[in-house]
Amino acid sequence: GGLGTLAPDRVGHGRHDLGEREHVLAVGRPELVVVDAVQRRRVHEHGERRGLEREDAVVLYQEQGYSWSADLRGAAGVISDTRFLRGRLDGRYVYPVGERGRWLLRSRLGATTVKEFEKLPASERFFAGGDTSVRGYAYKSLGPADPFGNVVGGENLLVGSIELDQKVAEAWAVPVFIDSGNAYDDVQDFNTATGVRAGIPCI
Repeated sequence: GGLGTLAPDRVGHGRHDLGEREHVLAVGRPELVVVDAVQRRRVHEHGERRGLEREDAVVLYQEQGYSWSADLRGAAGVISDTRFLRGRLDGRYVYPVGERGRWLLRSRLGATTVKEFEKLPASERFFAGGDTSVRGYAYKSLGPADPFGNVVGGENLLVGSIELDQKVAEAWAVPVFIDSGNAYDDVQDFNTATGVRAGIPCI
């Protein structure tokens, strides 16, 4: 049968908010436990908040701070097509530069242990490319491909980004960034894809 989602019996979670840990622990039915550590991303900062409509609103231009999130999911292979364990870790760090600038560092790591990868649903495979991954490449356009050139996703993921932003207006900044990384199966097959942009204002 296909891969189904079973609600966990117990879910514990917390936030990483300037020193407190954000984590997810789940104990559920033996077949499948799926937990997203961050359903709604929050930004944590030391400095002044800008662009806030309320306390939990998205910060449009974060000037200083850090955040991280973790995701752990898997299936025991009893009623699903295959047995797997998949983890992902995301990190973000912002550091001010001068009066209106900032460094923005991002990373995303992922790894999967799977018995039969060809039976793993596409939703559980790793891909790269897109606005929150390697910019300059289409969404989920990077990763291992089949013999016909179709990207099928990989078991692992490694993506990093370095960005320098200079604020030119209340809701506009000029970025210079380098994104690099890819999804892959084996380390020896890892091919780095890189996206670079400079000088185009963005929100």
